[in-house]
Amino acid sequence: MFASIVPSNTYEGDNYVLTQQMARYLLKEISTAKTNPEKVTPFSKYVLQTLNRDRFSRSTCSVVKPEDWLKPEIQLAAFEHRCARLAMELNDAVEAGKGLDSTAGGAWSDHNIECYRVSHAHAQYVLVLWFLQSIQDVQSPESDEEQRVKPETIKVLQQLSNLHALYTMQANLADFAEDAYFSPEQCQSLRAQVKILVASLADNAVGLTDAFDHPDYLLDSALGASDGDAYRRLWEKAHLEPLNRQGVCDGYEEYIRPLLKKYGDVKL
Repeated sequence: MFASIVPSNTYEGDNYVLTQQMARYLLKEISTAKTNPEKVTPFSKYVLQTLNRDRFSRSTCSVVKPEDWLKPEIQLAAFEHRCARLAMELNDAVEAGKGLDSTAGGAWSDHNIECYRVSHAHAQYVLVLWFLQSIQDVQSPESDEEQRVKPETIKVLQQLSNLHALYTMQANLADFAEDAYFSPEQCQSLRAQVKILVASLADNAVGLTDAFDHPDYLLDSALGASDGDAYRRLWEKAHLEPLNRQGVCDGYEEYIRPLLKKYGDVKL
């Protein structure tokens, strides 16, 4: 798993190179939105919100009660607002400093942190969007018979999708609150709803974990084995440790025991 997944983070260079590529794409989308709005790609339609800056700056989250956080349209609206604002602020910084030209007003690399923030926000938005769309697809009567799932499974997937979206918001709360899109009361209700979702998924935690179907030999874990016999495996693992194959560790008789004897018999 490590050898097949981790290298893909650096095929195109370090992570800042990747985030700069994403940021450049979003800046091009903002430019396109100003000239040909209909040509903005589906996954970045949110940049159209920035065309009316006055209205965009006054927009706020519509959550009134904690249950409102479970509405897909509210979740997507929050992620779209976050992405749009960060992209707009990066565009303003680049325009002000001529950031795309390293010889005019500052290097593009000066905006590495802003590029990371907006690309990270965009990636999280796409993940939330795809999760919601996938659940809608399996519920559609027009979907293939093989793709349809049982209603009880859909309920668990919806809980998991809600937890993913709301926990992502909670982990990046500053991005949603610094322009007052979230109010302090909404931030508190968000945390409360995350706790409710965690409790609701507790009974299905094992099933959701087993759904990945990772084989035991790949996990090589005493706690994560499929048989669930964690205590016996931990005991066996402890016996395999080199330090546990003898009564005391190396150096005890030479160094530690003389110090204990020096001040009389000491029992540990």
